[in-house]
Amino acid sequence: GELFKLATGTRMTHIPYKGMAPAYTDLVGGQVQTSFPAIISSIAHINAGRLRALAVTTPKRVPVVQHLPTFSEAGIESMVVLNWYALVAPLKIPATLAERIATEVRKAMQSPAMMKSLAGEGAEPVGGTPAELAAHIRAEHERWSRVVKAAGITAQ
Repeated sequence: GELFKLATGTRMTHIPYKGMAPAYTDLVGGQVQTSFPAIISSIAHINAGRLRALAVTTPKRVPVVQHLPTFSEAGIESMVVLNWYALVAPLKIPATLAERIATEVRKAMQSPAMMKSLAGEGAEPVGGTPAELAAHIRAEHERWSRVVKAAGITAQ
């Protein structure tokens, strides 16, 4: 939401929630007017007609909601945001074990059953090495640190 505010100059009030379940209750019930949820958690509400999706933050359209434009297509180029999930382990895990786990996870993510399941929820498997994940986390930290600073967000 803060990225959207910065990109568009829109004035909105952030309302923190302790999870998506209460956020969806208020969104569907009309107590809040907008949200920026992950497609994977909102697709059921969209398909049931409880929510009206306006755009996706992905770089390209999402097949399960192909009718929705990307924010880039809608003219807001900086609104490219990918939700991602990762498997992490304690820092002291042996590198060989971390690589083996990563290899097995990549194999599982590329299985036809997993790819079909993820596609149905608007997600796509990526997978990578522990080093690639570490680099991704650093890049995400840098990106969102800039948004936090620009938005003037402070811990409360």
